[in-house]
Amino acid sequence: MAANNDGSQIKQLLDAGKHAEAYAVGQQHPEWLNNTDAALFYGIAALDSGHVQEALTVLRTYADTHPKHRTAQFHLARARMLSGELVAAEAGYTELDGNASPQEKILLAGFLNALQSQKVLYKPTLSGFAELGLGRDSNVNTGVNVGGVAGLPSGFVVAQGASNQKVADNFATLGGNLNGTYPLLPGKLIGYAGINTNARWNETAQNRQFDTESYGINSGVTWLHGRYALRGGIDYNRVNLDNANYLSTPSFTLEGQYQRDAANRFALAAQYGRLSYNNVQVCADLACSSNMASGADWLNSNLSTLGFSWQHNFAGALEPQLSLSLIGGEEKNRLGRADLSRNLYGINSQFSLKPTTRLQLTLGLGYLDSHYQAAFADGLNSRQDQLISLSTSAAYQLDTHWSGRLEYGYSRQLSNIGLFDYSRHTLAAKLRYAF
Repeated sequence: MAANNDGSQIKQLLDAGKHAEAYAVGQQHPEWLNNTDAALFYGIAALDSGHVQEALTVLRTYADTHPKHRTAQFHLARARMLSGELVAAEAGYTELDGNASPQEKILLAGFLNALQSQKVLYKPTLSGFAELGLGRDSNVNTGVNVGGVAGLPSGFVVAQGASNQKVADNFATLGGNLNGTYPLLPGKLIGYAGINTNARWNETAQNRQFDTESYGINSGVTWLHGRYALRGGIDYNRVNLDNANYLSTPSFTLEGQYQRDAANRFALAAQYGRLSYNNVQVCADLACSSNMASGADWLNSNLSTLGFSWQHNFAGALEPQLSLSLIGGEEKNRLGRADLSRNLYGINSQFSLKPTTRLQLTLGLGYLDSHYQAAFADGLNSRQDQLISLSTSAAYQLDTHWSGRLEYGYSRQLSNIGLFDYSRHTLAAKLRYAF
């Protein structure tokens, strides 16, 4: 390609998503930067390839001489946000938003939301959402098929109409959360608190016994020092089953984070939780012809885990992001039941990208291995489970507050004790209002 100094070669590489190559071309031809178009494209290339301070200098110079150039002002605001000039970045985004097109407002809202996460360092913040959903679940009770059960003595069967028979149903969900932060020591120590709730109701009357409501509160502090952050928090979560208090879980988390650069963040987290089940009354069969005690209090346990995670933001117009996490731990039954205690480890990954400013696609994969510490019953093997999960979603931003989302989830638990061997598909459409 013949060299020219109007910036078109750098722009062509940017349009192709080759930000590092575009930056390298500009580095090889510093004389081009006397041309204003080439300087603009070079500044964008420098920003998208991680050279934030250099981009800030170039884009500020260009924007000073072209104060009404919206593209320049937008990328200058991006550079200011990444370099820590939060007040100037917010002012830039807000000014652009004042006369933006509907499409531009969606894009700017995304950056203003990202900026919100950095503003917590210096001023109180409040955010939240409410969400309504409708969907279909192929296995609302994580049940199994009618018939003989692998891993149990011959003659043990799941009868037609048993409460653990696999059943499908339509469902509706309603949920939301509210989160706030407060700078206890501006720029150094941040306090946070939040509440969340979610309810799910099945359509068929006989499946109402599997309806759930969950509630949670959390609070803690985050200490910041350069690229490092240390967070300590307490959580309390409660799950109701068919309007009865089924499970309560207070927990404590200690997490350390390291932001290596603009693209990579690492975290190490330890968590301790106390799972307390109630011996609630449940239906003896799907028809709920009679009730019986669940015996769930036998499951009371303490859960200790240690996890490591890595998040990487790729350069590119699609804003691809990858996160990986590893977890290991032990759930110890408080009644001393080794058959109900387990060692566990797992891995989870998530990949997302934005084909347009309004559309975000996400794919998640997970694996969790559980080994119980004693025989399931006399003469039987100890229980071993392998849970494989897949999730996908497509979220579309309707405007700055409203968004719609389609979700699909698949889970497959393999178990040598057939009562816990199941598969499940869920499909849902959701509408969210965020503020």
